[in-house]
Amino acid sequence: MISKENRGFIYGARILNSILLIGLLFLLITSCNKKMKSEHEFEYVINVSESLSSEKETVKLSDYCSQINYIPLETHPECLLRNILKLEMTKRYIYVSDGRHVYMFDKQGQFIREISKIGKGPEEHGKSIRFTLDQRNNEILICDIRSYPARVLIMNALNGSYKRTILINEQVDKVDFLSDGRLMFFTMDLSNRTSRFTTNEILLTDHNGNILDSIQDNNRLLNHNNILGTIDKHSLNGSVYYMGNYKNKMYKVMDKFMKVPYVLFDYQNKVEYNDLYISPEKGEEFKDHIIIRRPVEDPNNLFFITQFGVMPPHLTKENFIFSKRTHQLIHTEKLINDVDGGMPFWPSFYTDNKLIMTSKARDIITYREKNSGETLNKIAKDLKMDSNPVLVIAQ
Repeated sequence: MISKENRGFIYGARILNSILLIGLLFLLITSCNKKMKSEHEFEYVINVSESLSSEKETVKLSDYCSQINYIPLETHPECLLRNILKLEMTKRYIYVSDGRHVYMFDKQGQFIREISKIGKGPEEHGKSIRFTLDQRNNEILICDIRSYPARVLIMNALNGSYKRTILINEQVDKVDFLSDGRLMFFTMDLSNRTSRFTTNEILLTDHNGNILDSIQDNNRLLNHNNILGTIDKHSLNGSVYYMGNYKNKMYKVMDKFMKVPYVLFDYQNKVEYNDLYISPEKGEEFKDHIIIRRPVEDPNNLFFITQFGVMPPHLTKENFIFSKRTHQLIHTEKLINDVDGGMPFWPSFYTDNKLIMTSKARDIITYREKNSGETLNKIAKDLKMDSNPVLVIAQ
């Protein structure tokens, strides 16, 4: 028999426990919300599948810029570029990478130097790299994406000298930074069957690589596909935007290290990302699977390419422009160059407040043979088929 006094004590203890539990849940929820807003709060929803059936519109380049400039990158024995995977431009310099090297040019396209080199030395990197430019500290961060732990070289962006190395105990695919200089390491989204699997989507460190915080993605626990879990990433207006390979959601990381839903691409694929297991024998099964490729964003628009299929020969591509102001989605070909009569334009990068297309020299030469134009003739006459690419800059 429990006395009234004891019953009151037990009842009070239960109320106290309930209050503590509610408080704990509140702390957990608010803690999570500091780093991730609700998945239902996407700033933009783009209905790709519906627009794919629409007729393609003719779009003029003059709707997006008023001037075109060309910068042929100098072909140099120490710098032979087949393609450009990353480009950063400042007021004085141009930095480009083909995924193996980082090269530095002046604003006229004259080759200056290679930043670090392939090798096994302490100041060298492996054969697969990604880089980012920190203009605030005049540093280039070169991430060796095949190394584990990840090796990140910090190089002087002005003279190319080595400064230090950071080691991160994850499989890192991309590196970026916040305005205060703290570094963000974006990890590869690997199958939960692999030994390097992690739910740490983004690691935040100080400038020396000491871990300060992380953003978790527990959805990775459900991932049993065999997709190469790379990250597509760009920066705009102080925020970093990223999207996983084969995924349909783009997020932005605010300067306070908070992950915010940004764009939801609605293309109604039949197979979910976590279940997408691809092999040469099964490539036929995914010929209608839609993937977003190489999104390029400026303050007003989002340019992107949709790819149908995951393996040759079932690969077709379509171009789209999404207006962030009107929410209109345009299905189009490349932009007709009515500014100077040059080649059709489609942006590869947005940097230094400019849309930039990288054109292979042989494409410009071939186009010039069938089309005339004073500017095009001037650019093409000094090119050879194996010359380095030309930057076509719209502003």
